[in-house]
Amino acid sequence: MGGLVIDVIILAIFRFFRRVYRVRQARSWPTTIAATLDWSTRYAEGEYKHSRDDLQIEAKLSYEVNGEPLIGFIRSDGLNQASIEKFFDKLPKPQEIVIRYSPENPIRIRALNDDNRGKVPFELAVD
Repeated sequence: MGGLVIDVIILAIFRFFRRVYRVRQARSWPTTIAATLDWSTRYAEGEYKHSRDDLQIEAKLSYEVNGEPLIGFIRSDGLNQASIEKFFDKLPKPQEIVIRYSPENPIRIRALNDDNRGKVPFELAVD
């Protein structure tokens, strides 16, 4: 039993530092504005699944880099059913989201919470 607890703690620490690394890496990437095309839900996975029934909100985005049109996806952190329903039923949906893209591969995008405060009413996953 004690080994399982240690494994869970080590995994949580690893996920924390991986997320910090991803955010730091993305902060050096260029930004652009992405238009939201569609909103949907999916089952939460990995570090964004906090409980058995968690879901994630997923936004399909359209953006341009150097005149080239691209499509990408961003997701929320894991949310319970009530939070999902509140977003879809009561809250305004952002029409634009600030994203950061990898200069080497503009298909690789991340949306950071700091860039989207006041626009996106939930925490963003940083994959």
